Amino acid sequence: MLKPIEKLAVFQQAILSALPPELRCSGLRVLPDDTICPDKAALRDDLSHIADILASAEDTSSIDYIANFLAGVARSVHDRPLEDAAQSLARDNRAGHTLAAGLARISGMLHERLEAVGQI
Repeated sequence: MLKPIEKLAVFQQAILSALPPELRCSGLRVLPDDTICPDKAALRDDLSHIADILASAEDTSSIDYIANFLAGVARSVHDRPLEDAAQSLARDNRAGHTLAAGLARISGMLHERLEAVGQI
């Protein structure tokens, strides 16, 4: 499933379609039209998690994890600048480029986002 999943009906349909045919509901059913909103506490936890990993990283082995995790989190909250920065960091890492500027940029953006959600 592509993330973010913002409609409960989309999630429900994906789950139901993955069931074996004998367990699927037959006929019409009402699908909720609720919109899923990002949880601020979960966002704070995710951003803090990445900030902790970034602060304690002694080599570049965790860069792919940081970049991919952060891109997913940013996508889920529609934070395009943070997603772009994370994807840029991942590209630079794969290409073997120097990462200091990208890591500093990500660190600054994490600090800003954590301030905005009340962490700092």
